[in-house]
Amino acid sequence: MLLKPYVKADENRVLVTARLVREYYFPAIEKHAPDWILIPAIRDLMKLQPDATPEGLFEQLVRPTAVGSPGLLSRYRIASLAAGLGARDDAGHDSAEINIFNGGRQFSFTRISAMASFFAGRGKVCKTKLNHLLFYSDFVNYVSFGRSISGARYVRQQGGPVLDQYDTLLKTMVYTGVVRLQAAEADSESELVVVHEPSIESFTLLEVVTLYWVHANFNTMTVSDISEYSQHESVFRFTPQNQFIAYEYSRLLKKLPERDTIHD
Repeated sequence: MLLKPYVKADENRVLVTARLVREYYFPAIEKHAPDWILIPAIRDLMKLQPDATPEGLFEQLVRPTAVGSPGLLSRYRIASLAAGLGARDDAGHDSAEINIFNGGRQFSFTRISAMASFFAGRGKVCKTKLNHLLFYSDFVNYVSFGRSISGARYVRQQGGPVLDQYDTLLKTMVYTGVVRLQAAEADSESELVVVHEPSIESFTLLEVVTLYWVHANFNTMTVSDISEYSQHESVFRFTPQNQFIAYEYSRLLKKLPERDTIHD
């Protein structure tokens, strides 16, 4: 059976369905609701029933006899309660924790610096473009191999996903001699130049495969092209403004390595 192409209207139906389920169980928990549990399941259900309305999908998800829904919604309800109880002004995610927002590993400045040097040493890259290359590297590695490369968190902002505390991290890279900023042409961002490029031995073989794949598929894009491209990703659409992006959304990226290719 041929499935209809996934388009923006479908994403709107997913968001409406998720909102209906959220409000059904926890009307006041929108800020901390783990929709990353619901949204992939709703998308899969829509593939089986491409013409279903949000109301119809909602009814199937909350109906006790629906196949598979008790387990899914039990996870959702438990995660919602945990997020609500642990909520703080910073969205309740300590940077030292290993969770769904840092890709299953603790953040490493050494690793994010090595990633920055990898891309800066392989062509012209400015601050904005580097941010997108880091995002795709972490998320592609997570969906391919189960962990991010750096443990970084990314925030949904107007221009696309942005590395948490990105400006501070870049300044630290400059001060510690990892990279330096080089003035570019008028109306262009300064380019990053590698001072000391780390050995690829800083990464596992699979992480190196991911970095080379991201470089081959995204580094040729212009800054404006990659920024616009990231804003059309489902990970961007399904995450509220100024909130952390769940790595579980990584499998929804528009472009991913072929399974047989990445394991060669």
